[in-house]
Amino acid sequence: MIITNKLRGATVDEIKQSKKKYARPTRGSRNKIKSSRYSFRVFNKIDNNIKIQNPMQEYLNLPWIGDIMKLITKADIDKAFKKLLLGEGEIINSNLPEKDRKNSLSSKAPGVDGEKLIDFHSKYKRDPEDFLAYIKANAQPDYLKRVEIPKTNGKIRKLGLPTSRDKVIQEVLKAKIEGAIDENFSSHSFGYRRNKCTFDAAKELEEYINQGAKYAIVCDLSDFFNKVPHNRLLGLLSSMTKDKDFLLLINRFLKCGVKDKNSISPTNEGVPQGGIISPLLANLYLHQLDVELERRNLRFCRYADDFVILVNSKTAAKRVAENTIKFIEKLGLTVNKKKTKIVKSKEIEFLGFNFKNGIGIPPKKKEDFEKSIASLLKIGSEEAMVNNIEKFKNKVTGTISYYKDIGNREDVTTLTNYFLRVVKDRKKKYIGNSNILNNAKKIWVKATLKYPIWMKEIYEKMS
Repeated sequence: MIITNKLRGATVDEIKQSKKKYARPTRGSRNKIKSSRYSFRVFNKIDNNIKIQNPMQEYLNLPWIGDIMKLITKADIDKAFKKLLLGEGEIINSNLPEKDRKNSLSSKAPGVDGEKLIDFHSKYKRDPEDFLAYIKANAQPDYLKRVEIPKTNGKIRKLGLPTSRDKVIQEVLKAKIEGAIDENFSSHSFGYRRNKCTFDAAKELEEYINQGAKYAIVCDLSDFFNKVPHNRLLGLLSSMTKDKDFLLLINRFLKCGVKDKNSISPTNEGVPQGGIISPLLANLYLHQLDVELERRNLRFCRYADDFVILVNSKTAAKRVAENTIKFIEKLGLTVNKKKTKIVKSKEIEFLGFNFKNGIGIPPKKKEDFEKSIASLLKIGSEEAMVNNIEKFKNKVTGTISYYKDIGNREDVTTLTNYFLRVVKDRKKKYIGNSNILNNAKKIWVKATLKYPIWMKEIYEKMS
């Protein structure tokens, strides 16, 4: 049972009257609610030092989405579960056998309560109406679970994972507002959006370069996801809806705090990486930047918190960079000045692509990929090599899928030649590897089947 049965079948007014009674008591809940109410009182006020025209809805062309919480139904929750369990963009394939699907689902990282999504789904199916009532009756998010992911540069990316219950609630809220908001986002924004990908962003940059843009400002925001001001973000949301229950719930998700082992850290700013609704809220906040750059008639391309602006001269690049940094600081954000730089347009490296000869793979990316191949196919015990072949499969499939459309034959040839050289070298040194190395070839061939430039290259080399 997720919440008491007494709310089943209740009217909206009855649910509202029951909020205090049925709000789940949590550690420090009084302080949390007090903080949330305080934030709710102030988030309609935009700080005086940020010059955004009023009403903001007209300036940013944001839609009016009206009431949200009243319109949430059981069907919305079912759709949220379906998307989270078997949805678009997930590793899980709905065509997999049931056993494999369940194993994949069970491996999803749970939140602080340790409950996996598939287990929470089973609980939900026993009493769906209770969960619907809980969402409408002042839901209280749990702490986020701190998870650290190593980055390729040696640094750590800190994620905040919500519980399975909170993931579903966030997915429901996201689905209710995403369609209307996304339609109004800039066409030059590509991150975390429907039917857009990194290669689409790369194609737009290539088009700007072909139009004659000589210089680029490559911009990076410092710790963006952890620095978004809550009051300003909620101000943007409040320009689209006056649904106080929705705004209060979003505020609680933003301020729910992070649990790292035995310590609790407040989240007084930022949209936590790992949250279901966080990418949409991040794009909403940076929509202000997109509108400002469009107002200046600048050619730009943004993917989440990374963006590139292209201009025709170095003088213009310096002026645009200075003005853009000032505007970003007015938004309460900080530019990473070490990573932000002015370069010639042919020297751009963005989202794992370079543009020296069309869209290609940067030398460092090729080098890292080659090292991974060599490491995963190194001679060792049979057990170790069998384990490595699965990692090899993931690495090859992911890399070829990412660069499937580049059209740069030279880069494809380089990686294919290196792979075949490694296989040939390993076969000479240890004949016992023949089956494993033949499997590696099959993996490479299978990974290329959908992508003509890769498929043509591998078949030419192996024929």
